[in-house]
Amino acid sequence: MTAHQKKVHASTKKLTPIMVNVKDIAATGYPLRDYADVGKVQRMQESIRQGMKIKPIRLSELTPENRDLYGVTDPKKKYFLNNGHHRLAAQMLEGVKKVRAVSYLHSKRI
Repeated sequence: MTAHQKKVHASTKKLTPIMVNVKDIAATGYPLRDYADVGKVQRMQESIRQGMKIKPIRLSELTPENRDLYGVTDPKKKYFLNNGHHRLAAQMLEGVKKVRAVSYLHSKRI
């Protein structure tokens, strides 16, 4: 884990997750199929089927300023996925409509 990842992890570790609609999340632009660990996604799918809780994904709220930064042009998207691509993929494949997430900007208002 890099120094930046450790700092982000520490800053969001104790935050209360929020529920976010999957359709409101913009992807990174890198197709998951190009780097996904299929076995990892399948194991997560099995955990979901068994009713286990999945660790929250990490998002950034899309403000007008960071839409350009992340390259998000779809005005319907409210969040950008920063961490948890495999978790989100597994939940989407299982038909989950809302996911647990920690939102960087939202967390500052809590």
